[in-house]
Amino acid sequence: MFGGEHNHIHLMVAFHPKVSVSNLVGKLKGKSSYMLRREFWERIKTMLWGNHFWSPSYCVVSC
Repeated sequence: MFGGEHNHIHLMVAFHPKVSVSNLVGKLKGKSSYMLRREFWERIKTMLWGNHFWSPSYCVVSC
């Protein structure tokens, strides 16, 4: 599941319990940043946090 607002997103993700949350978030942020920069660079280059696409923080809630 995916949702969001103009400055953040919400994801509902199911993953194996042996995968660390920080590793999962790092991979999601890294790959999505790469793909978005490649496809939409002209549109997003003025919206970066310094040179970063994502904020270094995240919030996780389990259910």
